[in-house]
Amino acid sequence: MSDFSSLWLDLDESIIVKLDKECDKLSGEPDGEWYDEVLSHVAKTGGKRVRPKFLLVLLNFLNCRIDDRCIKLGALVETLHQVSLLHDDVVDDAPKRRSEISVNLGWGSKTAILLGDFLLGRVLEVLSNDPNKDVMKDFARASRALSRGILLEHEARYNFDVSDDLLSRIAQEKTGSLFRLSAETAGRIAGLNDSKIKSLAFAGELIGESFQFIDDCLDWIGGESVVGKPTGHDLLEGFVNRPLVRLREKGFILAGHPQKHDIKKWKTWASENIDEITCLMNDEQIIEKCIEESESLLKEAFEILKTVLPKDSGFDPGFWLQIFSRRMK
Repeated sequence: MSDFSSLWLDLDESIIVKLDKECDKLSGEPDGEWYDEVLSHVAKTGGKRVRPKFLLVLLNFLNCRIDDRCIKLGALVETLHQVSLLHDDVVDDAPKRRSEISVNLGWGSKTAILLGDFLLGRVLEVLSNDPNKDVMKDFARASRALSRGILLEHEARYNFDVSDDLLSRIAQEKTGSLFRLSAETAGRIAGLNDSKIKSLAFAGELIGESFQFIDDCLDWIGGESVVGKPTGHDLLEGFVNRPLVRLREKGFILAGHPQKHDIKKWKTWASENIDEITCLMNDEQIIEKCIEESESLLKEAFEILKTVLPKDSGFDPGFWLQIFSRRMK
């Protein structure tokens, strides 16, 4: 698995420390209420915080001084990410989040939904004080895109015939939106023109889509030791991901698959066929081909970044591709 820390080496260590502290606070101070304990648990499952660090490293490439405002905006991106995870875990009935108990299982789905709304309120409150109102608009669009992606994914669940175009759109909206937001925000802070901000935003979206593509691949080859979930977990939970679509596109007809939204039959069918599907994935080298597709998205994204960032920024597309690709190693 990749260690993204190599990408942030040029950032002063004090900046990373400040960012982590701000992310741990979830963009606010404790209220002295019972839910502070739950919010602390949410912060603990924060992961690598790639999105806000992506924002900060872009600012570094753009020769911007990283001040408290930059760090706060980075933390807001991460808080919005946590909002989406809280709501997403409820929709998916997920028992775990990064090997820790999920809020919806530990404290109930109502608490998870309400805490997500509470954190969204925090994000809006902090944004209302930002001097650039376009930043608020970008966050609003990202929030809507996140919700739309989850809605589309919810409708696509338990549908074996879901299209690749729809899965691509879901990835762009659900995963790509926050990488897009990070890039947009960096462009706003740096004072870039609209054309360059749009280019940064598109590059961020491509990175996010690639990120989801790799997650789909890891679902089939990662297993408990790597991703904390059994092989084919997505399918068992009713989600057809892109490697499975690629297998389907090669003409493999998996007999007896359930009709759309036949949840009861789906769970039985998926359990009975998961081993055969996994073997087909390996025999047909589906994952290897999906990794190549993911890397194509990254190459396009990094070439766009190269055209926007200053020539003396030190940005190395090849190095970034190498680090992102290591997620599959």
